[in-house]
Amino acid sequence: REVLFDVWNGVENHTHATYGRFRLSIDHTNGSSGSPFLLTVLQGTKGAQDQQIGANLTNASITDWTHVAISLKSDSTNLNYSFYINGVLNQTGTVGTNQSLTEITGKLRMHLGALGYAPKGTSLVEGDGKFSGSLDEFRFWKADRNEKDIGRNWWDQVGGGSNTDTANVHLGVYYKFNEGI
Repeated sequence: REVLFDVWNGVENHTHATYGRFRLSIDHTNGSSGSPFLLTVLQGTKGAQDQQIGANLTNASITDWTHVAISLKSDSTNLNYSFYINGVLNQTGTVGTNQSLTEITGKLRMHLGALGYAPKGTSLVEGDGKFSGSLDEFRFWKADRNEKDIGRNWWDQVGGGSNTDTANVHLGVYYKFNEGI
């Protein structure tokens, strides 16, 4: 498995109610018969670990440059996701069953291209699951993005807000990886 990103809130006991985890990875052993994308969203014991997402995708269909986006939104009973490939909605679904999650708090720690913390029940360590591709840019939004938002901006850079410009104030993290050392 190769990890695209892994966000963890620093709570080590995965059964504790304040434990939080959000990870997207690629499992190349799944990718010949189904989507290689695996989503983990956990809050304590609620959510799902390594849930396969994506429709009509295989390892062969993502060998070229591919834009991947996922949007999560919790309602009163479920955590719903929308999964996009190259700016187009690929699949919607629910993470887990009847498991609404609340805000994950704490000092969020994020790793791009590798694990930030060992998943429960494994002997893996921080840094395992290295991604063997290239990341052109990474965006983490603090608000729900819809199909129009993702379809409009998947190919272009987006500007960030500043003291005088309030554009994209919900853009929490933006790495462009093209600005030199």
